[in-house]
Amino acid sequence: MHSRRSFNIKSIFFTAFGIGVISTLTQIIILRECNKVFAGNEIGYALVLGFWLFWVSLGAGAGRWLVLRDEDVSVYLRYSFLLLSIVLPAVVFLGRHARSFFRLYPGELIGVLQMVEIAFAITAVLGFIAGWLFSLCCLAGKIAKNETEHARSIYNLESIGSTVAGVIFSFGLVYFFANLQLIVILALLAWGMGCLWGENKVIFLWGMCLFVGLLVYLCFERMDEQTQWLPMTLIETKSSPYGELNLVGSRGEYSLFENGLLGFTTGDVLSAEETVHYAMLWHTEPKKVLVLGSGLGGVLNEVLKYGDISVDYVELDPQSIILSQKHLPKKYTEVLKDSRVNVIYADGRNFLKRSKNKYDVVILAASDPKTLLLNRYYTKEFFREVGQALADNGVFSFSVSSSENYVNSENKYLLKSIYGALRVYFKTVHSLPGERHIFLVAKGKDIGQWSSEFFEEQIRTKGINTQFITAGYLPDRFDKARIAAVEKILFEPGQINSDERPIAFLFDMGIWASRFNNKFGVWITSLQKIYFGQVAGVLLFLFIILGILAKFNKNLIYDSTVFWAGFLSMVYQVLIILAFQSIFGYVYQMIGLIIAFFMLGLVIGSGTFKNNRVFSVENSRRNFIVIQMLWLICSGFLPFIFWGFRGTVVMPLVANILFAGLMFLAFIIGVLVGLQYVLTLVMRQSQVNVAGNLYAVDVIGAALGALTAGIFLVPVLGITQTSWLCGFLNILVILLLLRS
Repeated sequence: MHSRRSFNIKSIFFTAFGIGVISTLTQIIILRECNKVFAGNEIGYALVLGFWLFWVSLGAGAGRWLVLRDEDVSVYLRYSFLLLSIVLPAVVFLGRHARSFFRLYPGELIGVLQMVEIAFAITAVLGFIAGWLFSLCCLAGKIAKNETEHARSIYNLESIGSTVAGVIFSFGLVYFFANLQLIVILALLAWGMGCLWGENKVIFLWGMCLFVGLLVYLCFERMDEQTQWLPMTLIETKSSPYGELNLVGSRGEYSLFENGLLGFTTGDVLSAEETVHYAMLWHTEPKKVLVLGSGLGGVLNEVLKYGDISVDYVELDPQSIILSQKHLPKKYTEVLKDSRVNVIYADGRNFLKRSKNKYDVVILAASDPKTLLLNRYYTKEFFREVGQALADNGVFSFSVSSSENYVNSENKYLLKSIYGALRVYFKTVHSLPGERHIFLVAKGKDIGQWSSEFFEEQIRTKGINTQFITAGYLPDRFDKARIAAVEKILFEPGQINSDERPIAFLFDMGIWASRFNNKFGVWITSLQKIYFGQVAGVLLFLFIILGILAKFNKNLIYDSTVFWAGFLSMVYQVLIILAFQSIFGYVYQMIGLIIAFFMLGLVIGSGTFKNNRVFSVENSRRNFIVIQMLWLICSGFLPFIFWGFRGTVVMPLVANILFAGLMFLAFIIGVLVGLQYVLTLVMRQSQVNVAGNLYAVDVIGAALGALTAGIFLVPVLGITQTSWLCGFLNILVILLLLRS
């Protein structure tokens, strides 16, 4: 039995606030670090969020079960914080070197299962400690005054700490501190929190050793970063609101990586020539050109060979230009000073929506749709925006990875999804099969012949100096049998890639997975056959089983609503993150703000009505039904925002309204989760005794929601249908409550 040890309630509340700050900032840092390890693949966000919450739930349960067997909670709190101060930098260090454990070179693809293993491992200790500390804090509050309201107050203060952390990160820390520097600050903060729960020489010496160790590590940070890029040489690392940039060198050439994904490589003349010359030669008289993507590394050099032209080069991150100008040879960067080149710092898609210019040629120089950020440039909505920006006889060109003589099933699906999206808005679509499958699109009818002879004649007439695209190379590129074989594939019915349903992203994941395990790649692409009705049927079956079990335990219905609230909250958070990425293209910068608005909602939802008689045990059933109705409204709110963006000219006011709408949705979801948590506590009456259990149930639901949404629902069903599925789930919960 616990002794009623005298605890300072202010210290308990300050500790709860500190747990929220440390937990949220740690979560954000891990998300950003894994974003680099996973080469920008947004599935990593869902994996990290899901496994983080899974470990938090285990920690919360373990903390309550173990500490209830002991009297001195302060000892657990003290040494848990001190342990956290050491674990924080250690985990980030191991995370940074995760790729080396799998013997992967920089830029090399990482498998889906490897992503799961890394996300599971990197969140384990920190997530467990975060949940453990929450349970300890709740127990300390109970011992302090034995008042049930302290469980709710601690929940609120942890949420407030999380809110503050998210806000200061998005509007301050992201601009001034790298991830490692933030981790050092958090480690020292954790040590300070440990000091709050005990003062002795051991803690002081612990802090001194920690400080010296972190200082030494910071001094050798550059050396540590270099080892991550071996056998290449790391030249400079630059952090920006859009991600981390790494410029590396090898054998006299340079490569720029953006969040671990290759942006461009100098010296790849063939790639630069094929990106540019097919489109420029096919148009015959290009005057105004738009380049989207990586223009440095040779692309702009090739475009400027056409003499009297003007080029708009759109680049999202100014730091990539600054870094390139600082280190790249002048032959690659002097093009930026050419009077014909106009550099525009903007998101490519939003630029197209705002621009009133008409271009003769639009060139997309981007990587494959390996991420949702990149998938935005291969959807039917993007192709429509390109069509609106093209002159009447304009040409559009881009390429994706393929193979010269054999196209496997996964790659077929990818090519067909992109080709189908192109055909929605363009009548004339040609393709050249090869290691890079090139699509050339004309607005309207063909403006030039489609043969190697035509392109050879254009090169001679215009006097374009090329190294690879020559009379000896073009006949093989235009091999009629190879083109006919690929066109037969493209003409088959297939899925159409769109913003709402990023199916090309799923197919690229299949290609990616097949390189590690062919059966796994086939299984991923087979997910395209799953439809809304099948998933809804599985949910209906689960709720029938739940309804039967609820007859034997009435509390099961209300406790399960906490689980579903956690599940839905993370499905919606993942949807908001991915929708934000699809709309604005820079979720890396705003991930902290999205989390902050959600946590602010938790604070309001769990704290506003604590003394309101309307929220009483007698009215609990009605209140649960009302909240589920509000969840149902949210199911239609996100698609409304998403559809409102499509086809809209993104003026600053419109963009701000859309941004505010997504943040408001994150806030409302937090409010609903907080309300359901508190209502269940009120209904169960003995709040402190069940607080830890309900918290664990809430977090387990959230973990499953994040993993399900990111890995399965969004890639397979898309954003809108996943929202509708959430609405269907809410209807099932309402029916279950009505029968209770």
